[in-house]
Amino acid sequence: MNEQDFLQECGSSYLDMLAALGYFREVVRSRCQGVAEKHIGPLAGALGISAQDFTSLPHAVPDKPASAVIDIAELGWKLKRQEDLYLYFYVEWDREVDEGELPVNAAMAIWLKNQKKYKSLTAKLDDFCDDPRFADQPWSYWFDEAHLLVFSIGIETHEFSRFDEKLDELLGFVIPFLQSAEGIQKYFVP
Repeated sequence: MNEQDFLQECGSSYLDMLAALGYFREVVRSRCQGVAEKHIGPLAGALGISAQDFTSLPHAVPDKPASAVIDIAELGWKLKRQEDLYLYFYVEWDREVDEGELPVNAAMAIWLKNQKKYKSLTAKLDDFCDDPRFADQPWSYWFDEAHLLVFSIGIETHEFSRFDEKLDELLGFVIPFLQSAEGIQKYFVP
């Protein structure tokens, strides 16, 4: 499609596209918030912190629509404890997935500001992932250099409208995993 055709097509439906995008973002965020609120008590308990310590906020990466091609996008909800700990509950879209992986996932992530605690926690959880109790579950765990511990579960194209159920299912795996990791609470003490 050339630029003229693109402008003509988008120009005639711009207001409808904005409304659809805004509504989509509201629905996804609201459902992620509902799942976060449902699980914050047990999750905070597993981490040894109080659920009341968190402020609740919308989450989006990128935050606004962009003209550039985007490889990864996230949309959901986050809880933050001051500036040292964030919990994210979101849907992630990824253009560049490995063979056998799904391009859309329900995810929960933990961000720790303290690098020393973060590195020690990732080592502990890496060892713990080998526990036979968690070996055959349908979720994955990984961490990155941005101090994020990410837990995710794939969403098939035909089941996207139930993404919140997948996020709920994911937390049903993650919370027992974290509860079983002895001594994990020390990583979340301010």
